[in-house]
Amino acid sequence: MKNKKWIGVLGIIGILLNILPFGAFTSVSADSVIQDGGTFYQDVPEAANSPLGAAQYFHIFANDVTLRTHTNGNIAAKNFNGGNANFGTNGYLDKEYFYLDNVQSINGNSGITGEDHNKLVVGASVSVDISNPNRPKINDTNMDHLTASQIYQDQGINQYINFTEEMERLSNASQKITSATPDLTFSASDFPDRNNRVIDVSSINKSAVFITLSADVLQTGTPLNIAGLEKGYDCSEVKSVFITVDTEGQDVYNSNSQINLSYTDGSERHNHEATDFSDSTILWNFTSMGTPYNGTVTIQSPWQGSILAPKATIDGSGVNIDGSIIADKFLGAGETHRWDWHGCFHSEEVGSVLLTKTDAKDQTKVLAGAEFSLYNSDGKLIKDGLTTDENGQLSYENLAIGNYYFVETKAPAGYQLDASEHHFEIKAGETAKPVGVTVTNEADKEEVGSVLLTKTDAKDQTKVLAGAEFSLYNSDGKLIKDGLTTDENGQLSYENLAIGNYYFVETKAPAGYQLDASEHHFEIKSGETAKPVGVTVTNEADKEEGSNLPKTGMKSESSLLVIGALLLIMGLASIWIRNRNKA
Repeated sequence: MKNKKWIGVLGIIGILLNILPFGAFTSVSADSVIQDGGTFYQDVPEAANSPLGAAQYFHIFANDVTLRTHTNGNIAAKNFNGGNANFGTNGYLDKEYFYLDNVQSINGNSGITGEDHNKLVVGASVSVDISNPNRPKINDTNMDHLTASQIYQDQGINQYINFTEEMERLSNASQKITSATPDLTFSASDFPDRNNRVIDVSSINKSAVFITLSADVLQTGTPLNIAGLEKGYDCSEVKSVFITVDTEGQDVYNSNSQINLSYTDGSERHNHEATDFSDSTILWNFTSMGTPYNGTVTIQSPWQGSILAPKATIDGSGVNIDGSIIADKFLGAGETHRWDWHGCFHSEEVGSVLLTKTDAKDQTKVLAGAEFSLYNSDGKLIKDGLTTDENGQLSYENLAIGNYYFVETKAPAGYQLDASEHHFEIKAGETAKPVGVTVTNEADKEEVGSVLLTKTDAKDQTKVLAGAEFSLYNSDGKLIKDGLTTDENGQLSYENLAIGNYYFVETKAPAGYQLDASEHHFEIKSGETAKPVGVTVTNEADKEEGSNLPKTGMKSESSLLVIGALLLIMGLASIWIRNRNKA
């Protein structure tokens, strides 16, 4: 009886095992629990401050993504159809994030092999089977390069990325770029040589350069080269280039131009897989008459540069595309290569500065060719090599509210370097006009000399004469200074005379002396300016009335002769009278 009871119990257990899932009677291991994906901004918090938000960290970011061939990059898609192509960035060493909210199909070779290299998050409605942690399944497709630890899922109503919010943010960014005042504007007619079409931004000294193209520029079937691009990861130090393409209301816009890029270091870039994104500083913004474009962009030639088209469809048409692809719908292409754009533009209030360089002694004289570096209040270099133009000016835009300063690094030709800090402030509410900064330069110090004139008596040169006045002229007869007067030592001096020839002319003689109106020349010689040049000028004393001694002597002798003659006559007369009386 006991055995029959045990047989009955075992039979019931067997029936239950056949009816109920095996897992109901087994413990659930940690590896079999699908992890909560959280949110992208928890994984990459810096994305919150990125101009393009989460989209800036994905190769393809779109509501609907269809892949046609190998996609060398990561993807965020609301609706994903990727059964025909694998995805994942070859050689990328950092963790790579993927988000597929709804999955129609997926290629099992997707993802890059590596422990903790991937984080793939799928939506709550996607079927995930991680019972084999080394070969999990997504919608019954075995994922060959992913493990259970790399697959996450939205839990409940939580979403890793809210596409509605992100697309609104991206549309606002597109509108902001469209609304910026363009630095350059082009139509097809601006390129008379169709085979040599270049847009060069190297001479524009701004952190963000805005360019507008009419529809016919990219519809021309010859390459377009964007030149003067810069490299670097810090967008505050590297020029970001925004090119707005106006499709002009066309329902389907065909881009036929191959895009070539060249950089200030002399290098050129062509389509290739990359993990160095330092040269990805160009963003193409597709619009239609001032608003984000909502038609279809068909790219028919190899393309470089990230694409911002949050309301449009991007059709790669079988060609290679390098850069981030941000769209409403992406219909695949030839190979696409992750090449994250990392430029920046400012959504906050920003201002600008205008520096003017002038001569220190004549501020109406502007100086070209002075070079400056611009720093923020923390001493961090923002931009160097800023050079004043023919108007003596340089400008810099897109400066956030705060304090800054310029330092001159190269003086204009013929002037001394001013290495001091020239501070200015960008103030909130006062950004409509640029802040003005004026910097002056002293001219280079020329070799100069001096002169020492000594005035003496012509007959006794130990006798110095005060009170003589002179005028000083250069060799061209131009008056330099008048009213120069000899002192009690009979001297006058004049300094800061450039190398050359000069002369003095006496304009007033010392008291009791005759004026000497002749020119008294001297020369200031190069290399001989340590001591003053000596000039000696003598004066004759005034002529006194009756002071001619020889004439005075003659008058005395004549007088004596007259007196003697009179006395002789008187004596002879006296003798004649006596003789007459005797007779």
